[in-house]
Amino acid sequence: FVDILKDEDLNIIYFDKKNIVVSKYKTYETELYIAKKVKEILSKGRGLNIPYHSYQINPNTGFELTDEQMQALEYSSRYSISMLCGGGGCGKSATIEMAVKMLEDNDMSYILLAPTGKSSDVLSTYTNRDAKTIHRGLEYTVDKVTGRGYFMYDENNPLPYDCVFVDESSMVDIWLFASLLKAIDPRKTRLMLIQDPEQIPSVSAGNCTADMLTSKIIPTTTLTKVFRYAEGGLATVATKMRKGEMFLPKGKTKGVVNFGEKKDYSFIDTGDNSVMD
Repeated sequence: FVDILKDEDLNIIYFDKKNIVVSKYKTYETELYIAKKVKEILSKGRGLNIPYHSYQINPNTGFELTDEQMQALEYSSRYSISMLCGGGGCGKSATIEMAVKMLEDNDMSYILLAPTGKSSDVLSTYTNRDAKTIHRGLEYTVDKVTGRGYFMYDENNPLPYDCVFVDESSMVDIWLFASLLKAIDPRKTRLMLIQDPEQIPSVSAGNCTADMLTSKIIPTTTLTKVFRYAEGGLATVATKMRKGEMFLPKGKTKGVVNFGEKKDYSFIDTGDNSVMD
């Protein structure tokens, strides 16, 4: 094992003998680039002179944002990079919708991105605006001669938007996130990362947004109020499980127990002999 780690052809880096950290050199360099670029965006970014406090009530629905959601609007205005976290039904969608409206009302450009086609479709549905995968947003292209893929937008050709929103950002791996950051001009473009930290982690190498949350250097809003709590049984059970609370009522473990107004989650008690059935 030691001989393999010392094999120069494999480009493996071994450092921090106290904690015994081993990494592929390319992985290490990519994570180091991400860390430096995030700090650069934080230091070189500029605040927006936007009256975010006037966007508490959605004019289309009459829905009033909570103090937590308003903090997310404030952070998206004040800081060049921010994070919005929350579980299902906590109002991330409503917050993004108002953040987008805030930019539109102030003649600012933006792009809505997500890691996968499915997640970009969902993002498009709840914002009622066009959303793309990160690959489409960065215009992934394959060279006809070499067959190698590359992104049209990079450090030499940055994205031309005032703000980039990335939904389901917990899924983004270090390779794709580094490519996205290369296309961000810290002096022009701000970045807002939206995620449920307890959902799917990076699909490939790295643990991007989890590491950024742990660093505590990025302004972060965590939504805690579950709006669909009583309505949806699944939201109720999931929220209680996150908090480590018992979701089954005492003395109600026999037969079938339904949850929520929609009764979309049921606990069905079965004996050991019928589990397979």
